[in-house]
Amino acid sequence: MPELPEVETICRSLAQTILRQEISHVTVSLPRLIQSPSAEELIIQLSGDSFSAVHRRGKYILLDLDSGRTLAVHLRMTGKLLYLPTDAPVEKHTHVIIQFQGGHQLRYHDVRQFGTLWLLPDRNYDALSGIAALGPEPLGDAFTVGWLIGQMAGKNQKVKAFLLDQRNIAGIGNIYADEILYQARIHPEEPVGHLTDWETAKALHFAIQDRLTQGIDCGGSSIKDYVDSLGRSGSFQEQHRAYGRGGKPCGECGCTMEKVTVAGRASVYCPNCQRRR
Repeated sequence: MPELPEVETICRSLAQTILRQEISHVTVSLPRLIQSPSAEELIIQLSGDSFSAVHRRGKYILLDLDSGRTLAVHLRMTGKLLYLPTDAPVEKHTHVIIQFQGGHQLRYHDVRQFGTLWLLPDRNYDALSGIAALGPEPLGDAFTVGWLIGQMAGKNQKVKAFLLDQRNIAGIGNIYADEILYQARIHPEEPVGHLTDWETAKALHFAIQDRLTQGIDCGGSSIKDYVDSLGRSGSFQEQHRAYGRGGKPCGECGCTMEKVTVAGRASVYCPNCQRRR
């Protein structure tokens, strides 16, 4: 699943391409992906409109339109938004095509078909319950060490599960959670209530911002089929220190990296560098 760095990268590439281009028509071949309004209404309302801005909230892509509407997209597992010439071959699993007057298309492609799209009538992004429930942006001003300590205090939730819970912090998924905890030297099963001393919380806060920022700078992690809207792969997977390294030597101490399941997700950690407290 694309996480914050991948979604941010997609948003930045879309901002370079789709803005101020009039939409001539829209094709929807899998209507159930359109959550609101109906696919028929979405086609009617997008036609003749233009995108004016691109935003991200957590893992949601928010495409503002000149009309005041917003097209919201959540890519889920395998969704892609691709900006392509009109004459480019249409790949299987392309479910929505937005045709621009200028000769290009924005195509929504999704092999697993778990992605979702909404056309919001205004800029009230919180009208989507998933967005309204999100915690703060980890790269935003509201995300401070003091806030993190307050959020973790008194809780028994395992730190890996805490990071994956979008109600706590928006945008972190399995890849970056493993990377964050390795950098902060925290075991994925450690209860967050044990991490509230200033130095530990500061290390976790720094690791969250550092690994996400590095991920963005590298254009995301291309583990399987992730690409940005221009079809470019990311390179952050070349810097992974924990994710996908189960059974391999730790880059710091040489100890064999181990796996444990937390919140239903495989978590890789170093039993020496990330000891339980």
